[in-house]
Amino acid sequence: MYDIVKGAAGNSWMFSDRGRRMIDTPDKVMSALNIFIKDMDIVYSESKRLNCPTPLASVALQQFISGASLGLGREDDSSVVKVYETLAGVSVSSKASTTKATKEGDNVGELWVLPDGTSEEILEVGDEERHHLVLSNEFTRVLKVKFPPGDTTFAHRHAEDSLYFFLVEGGVDIVNHVKGSDPMCDCCEFGEVRYGTHK
Repeated sequence: MYDIVKGAAGNSWMFSDRGRRMIDTPDKVMSALNIFIKDMDIVYSESKRLNCPTPLASVALQQFISGASLGLGREDDSSVVKVYETLAGVSVSSKASTTKATKEGDNVGELWVLPDGTSEEILEVGDEERHHLVLSNEFTRVLKVKFPPGDTTFAHRHAEDSLYFFLVEGGVDIVNHVKGSDPMCDCCEFGEVRYGTHK
């Protein structure tokens, strides 16, 4: 879609620049998301003072605020795409698979070798595609998990100790794969709370 719009009449410098950064995920901050919140809030305040509606600017401001609520305020402003990724459960980043783990181990970025000889990279829980970041700040990180019956997550671990709340009507009945152990049934009741490092 980026290539199509970039070559069409609807292209702009801003789309070309930020669109590419959304896909490539820049390594350094070119312009912080918080700056857009400040600037768009000035536009919003002036539009109210002048009784001049600016519906698109108002919606854009809310998206940037949503990005800040995900802990992205100091990241590059192109990271606002993560708001849409969180809502849709998909990723537009081209960096997701540019590096591959090569060493077996227990840490994020290393390989989990399965009994059948196959392996997969251990992901941090926030990067596992079925875990969608809803809120992140200095006090908490909230993830929403959704996957259909019979599906499973990729190998992942929580970088820090975590507190889990299983808020599922009727509970969940899943097969839990733990490194070094045979798969086991894991039944969780509605509202169940667990604490600890999870691999």
